[in-house]
Amino acid sequence: MPSFGAQMRAARQARGLSLAGLAELLPADKGHLSRIENGHRRPGEDLARRVDEVLGTRGELITCAALDVSAALDARPWETAELLHRMRAGAEATRIAARQLGDEAGHTGITGWSWEMAAWFALTQSRHGAVLAASRAGQLAAGRQGVTVQLIAQEAKALARLGDAPAVREALDRGRQLLDALPAPDRPDNHFEVDPDKWLFYAMDAYRLASDDAPAEHYATEVIRTGTSPNGVERSPMRVAEARLTLAATAVRSGDLERAVDSGLAAFTAARRSLPSLLLVAGEVDAELHRRYPREHATQDFREALNALR
Repeated sequence: MPSFGAQMRAARQARGLSLAGLAELLPADKGHLSRIENGHRRPGEDLARRVDEVLGTRGELITCAALDVSAALDARPWETAELLHRMRAGAEATRIAARQLGDEAGHTGITGWSWEMAAWFALTQSRHGAVLAASRAGQLAAGRQGVTVQLIAQEAKALARLGDAPAVREALDRGRQLLDALPAPDRPDNHFEVDPDKWLFYAMDAYRLASDDAPAEHYATEVIRTGTSPNGVERSPMRVAEARLTLAATAVRSGDLERAVDSGLAAFTAARRSLPSLLLVAGEVDAELHRRYPREHATQDFREALNALR
């Protein structure tokens, strides 16, 4: 398994971030990060978690940091490495078994979800080419059903991270057309179901990542509308919070500092929130604010509020 520094460098470069850009997002000292990447320092637990959240590696970097510590302190570090390897191998074996079961039983839904798992694993590791390969293979295997919509969403997310805005639009249009042609799900709260409200959220996320601001703002507004009851109670507070941060991102890119900070701060008041996702999107806004308005008091206010969440 690669060291924390090597894995951090790979994840950072996959997102097109410079070392200075990552330092701003965390925030952290650029020189300290450089020493970590080069293997001359090990990150503390708090820094490892912040880097993992900002780069969206879903625990991969935390595991690398733990293994680095074990290798330094444990007389038999290979046992720790072997345990981690077996854990990953077990998850992959389960996914492969599910695909074989789906293929043998002719159950295209199971086969499709096994490909979706592969796409998701690759997305968390910033292997965007692998995401595209798995999501497209899954679409071919599954045909026209709900899992195919989810696979198209993963394809769009990978394309967004690659900066291909026209391809993102094409994928999302294709996914929405398929969703509209399918029966409404019986249980939209089920992870294995995609309903129109969930699709709005996926589209918003992909368009924001692709810096395609007009549709990103449109879908963010729709996520807030559908996630809020007529009496103002937020039915989907986590989605609404990320929608407010999306509006903050589009506002700062359009030059509206006041609206950007107001929308961003409003996202931090959610009663329920997925903190890793919130920090990731808020970090995008924070970096853009400091790039465009580094000396404004509003920019500092936003960073202070963001740091208070960590």
